[in-house]
Order: sequence, then C-alpha cells, then structure tokens
Amino acid sequence: MEGESSKTYEDFEAEDLEVVESTDPDWLTIPKCRGNIGRLFEYNKPKPALIKGELYASVESLPTFVLEDDRPDWKCLVCLCSGEKGEELVEFPCREHHLHLECGKRLLKSDNKCPHCHKEMLTGNAAYDSWLIKKDEEE
Repeated sequence: MEGESSKTYEDFEAEDLEVVESTDPDWLTIPKCRGNIGRLFEYNKPKPALIKGELYASVESLPTFVLEDDRPDWKCLVCLCSGEKGEELVEFPCREHHLHLECGKRLLKSDNKCPHCHKEMLTGNAAYDSWLIKKDEEE
C-alpha cells in the first residue's frame, strides 16, 4: 500500500543505530529533577486567599483628609461624583488616587486594588502581604 513502510521488524533491528550518550551520566537523577521541579513551583506560587473582613479593616489604616474647597475637576472613581467642601477622602497607597471614605469602604469589601491604577494594597494578612511584597520586588 502507498504510504506504508516496506521494512520489517528484522530490517529495523539490523540497522546500525547511533547511540548518543550523555556527557553527564547523572543528568536525570531524582535529586536533580526534584530541585528543578522545586524551582518551577517556587516561581509559580498561587496567590494566597484574602479574607474579606481584612479588606474592610485595611481602609481604616489609610490616610484621610477633608476637602477644604469644592473640587469640580476631581471625580471619585467609585461614585463618579465631584468633590465638595467638607467631604472626607481616603488616599490609596499609590499616593495618586483618592476616593470618598465611604466609597473606599464599599470598594474594599470586595477588592484590595486602587480602582484606577490597580495597585494592590497591604491587608494585614501576613501570608498575603508577604506574597504581595515579594511580587512587587520582582517587578
């Protein structure tokens, strides 16, 4: 038939096949594989889970300030309202973006990121915070 090999098993056995030997006889030893696999998982550790109550508590630790004048040019990224004199705003860790304090509390019930630049903030959860610090150092 067309496309089929006409060689038999004996033909393959009779051919001289070149055997390539490794220069390092221990290239596939278990300890070496274990070390490589360990390094693979070290870089791809999953993000620790957050507890929602920790997020709400974290907004209390953020710096706040009161607007001294109306700010029609500024808009809260959650409610999209402009700033009015006497309103309390919360400053996110990126130091560039601000929200109404109540909007910040509402947002941080479900997320720990600045709604504009998406920079994550520390939460007080030791496992999550150490993961976040390590991630920021690598970037």
